[in-house]
Amino acid sequence: MTRRFPPVFGGAKAPAAKEALANRVRALAGKPAPTDVALAKPRTKAERAERRALFRHGVLILESGQRLSVAIKNLSETGARVEFGTREILSDEVVLAEPTLRLRKRARVVWQGESSAGLVFLEE
Repeated sequence: MTRRFPPVFGGAKAPAAKEALANRVRALAGKPAPTDVALAKPRTKAERAERRALFRHGVLILESGQRLSVAIKNLSETGARVEFGTREILSDEVVLAEPTLRLRKRARVVWQGESSAGLVFLEE
């Protein structure tokens, strides 16, 4: 006698569901890519604010109020690159503080890696 076990995670999809998904993929594949999408023009080195390499301990204050210890790796008039020791998902806006530089600025996160992020300072 063969024992049958219930399917794990819902089992196989019904043939009708598979066919519906395949039809949706075919329909999307047949559409041309949008051409009116505005892409950001990459800045040249001459257009970027001059960055100053440094290694300072700072604090990011997230929108939730959580404080995250960071290393400020470079700094310019318009932004900063920070590194942190843990994998964190930062809020869209943060405050970067470093007392010896008398730095306390609101910033927007423009990119984020596993343990680093690029910030652009917001107008006060």
